[in-house]
Amino acid sequence: MLGHPDFHHGFREAQSGQPFDHRYVDALPRIGQLRYENGRQIAAECAALGLSVDWPSPHRIPPALKRVVLDRLRASEAA
Repeated sequence: MLGHPDFHHGFREAQSGQPFDHRYVDALPRIGQLRYENGRQIAAECAALGLSVDWPSPHRIPPALKRVVLDRLRASEAA
């Protein structure tokens, strides 16, 4: 999920305060749409946690971002 280019795109857009890009998302295949939305959601969670994540390249996933996603996964499995 983190390595998907549309996840990165959504994350970066949300992080920079850009609005949801409906035209962009409508042109994506379903998996791209989901990853874009996932990226925006995780960016919002990072902001809520006060976590500043610098992620310029989709090919190098920051460890802090990996931790947020893994913690979220573990919490959902425990519920």
